Amino acid sequence: MATFTAPVTFAQTQAVLGFSYVFAANAMAMALSEDLDPAALGLVTGVGDLAGSGSDTFRLTFIDGLGRAEAFTTMGSETAAITATGFDADNDTVTIARRGLAKEESFQNRLLGREDTAAVFLENLVAFVPASIRRTIMDLTATAYQSITGSVGATGTVWTFDDEMDMLAALRETDGFEGIALANRHPEQYTQLIESMRNEPAYQSAEVDQRLASLANSNGITERLWGVDNISSNRITQSGGDHIGAVYAPGAFVLAHASTAALGNIIPSDQLVAAFPDQGLVITRSVTGNTATGRWDANLWDGVAQRSPLVFPAFKLISLDT
Repeated sequence: MATFTAPVTFAQTQAVLGFSYVFAANAMAMALSEDLDPAALGLVTGVGDLAGSGSDTFRLTFIDGLGRAEAFTTMGSETAAITATGFDADNDTVTIARRGLAKEESFQNRLLGREDTAAVFLENLVAFVPASIRRTIMDLTATAYQSITGSVGATGTVWTFDDEMDMLAALRETDGFEGIALANRHPEQYTQLIESMRNEPAYQSAEVDQRLASLANSNGITERLWGVDNISSNRITQSGGDHIGAVYAPGAFVLAHASTAALGNIIPSDQLVAAFPDQGLVITRSVTGNTATGRWDANLWDGVAQRSPLVFPAFKLISLDT
């Protein structure tokens, strides 16, 4: 038993009669993390559904040597025979894979958990799955940038205004480029560009500096510079101490999925939490009584791949991660 001496103070009573802390109502917040929709931003283009196809891979055929890629031959004489020509063809592929995400909770946690933390009860965590799908597609897209063969910038150096001009030249000088491009780069790469531009006389004005440095251009918000839509994402990968962003024509990266509609025939209705066939997603629930736990499992079937640069120009954007 605790004995309190006069004058009785809070320092004496807190340990026995009070609490070291209490939770503020409705004060639970999410940690910051970008939530970009790569499909809506044009970073990937859907190519179709593999469900019922008998394969996990799409082949996307392209041809060369026809139409605007082939000119008439000047004949040697008015009766010279014309030689028939052929053409080239090849295929790109995009393969889907199964991806998983699950959450599990004990019965006791659900019984004793505070009601003001209901957002993280097992049944309510399902609401976060769509954002996780977007994150997954963004990660797959950024990883696929590593496979691009052409590049601008250099290993171990920051991105400069000259690099930006080289990027525009690489696009402009690509045979058949139609003048539409987007760049997806790490926020630091965008910052490096802004800092470099401050040394360019043509951009040394308060108005230009304010626009470029505006925080409105943060975390995925598009800024158009010299005709290129710029997106900044922390999902951009790193290789050897360098950021690996990309600039490309829309359509250069494709997304495939497998519809989960057919799974409704094998999943009992009381175990089906949700299904989004057009995204290749199904979520099921289960309970394990002998361990007093419940869980849900989300299965996703999708894939991202690059199309041939012969059809859709693309270049890696390489700069130092400082």
